[in-house]
Amino acid sequence: SFVRGWARDNTFNTRTQLLAALCLPTAIRMGVAELQELSVGLRIDLASLLAIAPSATPRRPALRSFLTRTRDEAVCPQCLVEHDYSRQLWSHALATACPRHGIRLVDRCPSCGGAFSHNRTSARVCDCGMDLRRIEAVSADPLECEVARLLAGDAPSAETLPFLSGNPAAPLDIDLFMLGLANHFSSSTPAARQEKRGKS
Repeated sequence: SFVRGWARDNTFNTRTQLLAALCLPTAIRMGVAELQELSVGLRIDLASLLAIAPSATPRRPALRSFLTRTRDEAVCPQCLVEHDYSRQLWSHALATACPRHGIRLVDRCPSCGGAFSHNRTSARVCDCGMDLRRIEAVSADPLECEVARLLAGDAPSAETLPFLSGNPAAPLDIDLFMLGLANHFSSSTPAARQEKRGKS
């Protein structure tokens, strides 16, 4: 979202156009060398870019690089009403809810049925032109919201997860723990593994 906004503010239509102009790869996940080149190209402090980039050792679970959705993201329509930028949480593969608004994240456009590309011109508009702020909000389960809070790095709720209450922040590996639980409890039959059920 940062690169998309910088591109839009500097006469580029998309983030990939900006990155191509800087002779950088257009991937969402960049290594330190590419981030260093980006910091030079944009005249931005490298530490600032490292703080918001996906990483193998993230400061918040939402930034775990191997769990970053690289082709598309989910969105919270109510967040987009407030501000036109993508949130880091929306790209985490295990995030299904917005912890701020208590609604389900949407990952398909109700107008065209397509996914929300990282390369769209604005966070609030689908590639088909639909204004994503107009998507109907659907309430999320409280546990989904709590998981999203933990992925975002927020402190656990005493009401929803009392066994984690008292911690000032989410455990940094909570997403890995959840992934391990999901793998443990998933069916081991090949036919069941091929089914793609919703994340929620």
